[in-house]
Amino acid sequence: MKRLFDVIVSSLILLIFLPVGIIVSFAILFESRGGVFYFQERIGKNGIPFKLWKFRSMRKNAHKA
Repeated sequence: MKRLFDVIVSSLILLIFLPVGIIVSFAILFESRGGVFYFQERIGKNGIPFKLWKFRSMRKNAHKA
């Protein structure tokens, strides 16, 4: 029962925030060149690596500016 609740609530939250994600994606595309997402490999629980995805918040090659 808890699993069903978790799936339903998380699905509703994803649907609510989907328009915000789309707006952020377009803002990043129009603001600067480069991809919308930033990928980084991190170490998780028990030392297992995983790929972290997040919206890119800096300009491409910002360190050179």
